[in-house]
Amino acid sequence: KADIKSGKIKAENRLLNYLKVPVFDITQTDCPSEDYPRLYPNKPENFTFKGTGEDFHTFNRAINQYVKEQGLTVTTGKMESAAKGYFVPSTNNIVLRDSLNSREMAKVLLHEMAHAEMHNATKISTKDKDLRTVNVLEYQAEMTAYVVSNNFGLDTEDYSKNYLASWTKRDVDHSVYIKSLQEVKDVSLNMIEKVVGNYNEIKLNIVADQQSKNEDMNQYKTLETEDKIAMKLNFLSDGKGKNHFLDLKDEPLKCTGIEKTKGAKSFADYNIKLEDKDGNSFNYHIRSEKNKKEINKEWSKEMTGKEWLDQDIKTEVLKRKPNLNIDNPVPEDTSNMKPIKEYTEQQEAPEMTI
Repeated sequence: KADIKSGKIKAENRLLNYLKVPVFDITQTDCPSEDYPRLYPNKPENFTFKGTGEDFHTFNRAINQYVKEQGLTVTTGKMESAAKGYFVPSTNNIVLRDSLNSREMAKVLLHEMAHAEMHNATKISTKDKDLRTVNVLEYQAEMTAYVVSNNFGLDTEDYSKNYLASWTKRDVDHSVYIKSLQEVKDVSLNMIEKVVGNYNEIKLNIVADQQSKNEDMNQYKTLETEDKIAMKLNFLSDGKGKNHFLDLKDEPLKCTGIEKTKGAKSFADYNIKLEDKDGNSFNYHIRSEKNKKEINKEWSKEMTGKEWLDQDIKTEVLKRKPNLNIDNPVPEDTSNMKPIKEYTEQQEAPEMTI
């Protein structure tokens, strides 16, 4: 300052300003709108799937069927944040970003299903405080989604590693994550079991539908004869392996015992005992779409051997697909069989899907 006052340093007064220049948001550029997501957080992921397109479609259907079985709903929509999906505990609703591709949507749905299973209002209230932090909740959900995805051939490894790393860097003791893994294991195994069951059922229905649609009149000419079907299915076969269908196909037979062995949405499997007029009994494994009321009404009366054979869903399958091999051994254990009236009046506990 002294030098300025003394004139040693020459000072000048100037008006300083800044030049205005245009700037653009990406939406104001010629970048195609479909490319916007690639330039924003949570860019699309192109996961690989070890299977055919049909396999993935079936897998996706199996997941969504499981969602419905759990009492959850799924909607898609725009997201105000960078999130790809979220779970709403108060409504049991999962919301997914509508711009996700099909494989990414399946992966995100599995992640949110894990949240719904482990972090719903009821379960979250019972957890230890250290297991309720958002870091641990995200860790559990992503680990579960990765385990289930990997089991079905949907490769999310790179994405899941990065996602898990971003959350485990937070201030949470490593032992807490280890403690949370038991629940991840239990939920993953249960989810895999249920989705596999749905997957197989859908596949069976697809095969049946394709068989029905693709067969023409020439195929109907080669339909399997009833006696061959009876032998294939071990219908009216005795303990020594001899088949009595030809002798009893027009004779009255009465069902004296029944036991349900397996239930599905559209059918159930039963072991039944049939007796002829001479008191000879034959055990048989039958598949039927009938409910208890229909079973009580129709199976309580006598039917011929041919009529009983036609009660089995597998009979129609073999008529349309003569070369199909079906393993249908004669039931050996009849200790749990009950009379039809007693069975149909028996109350069955609902099956758990959790």
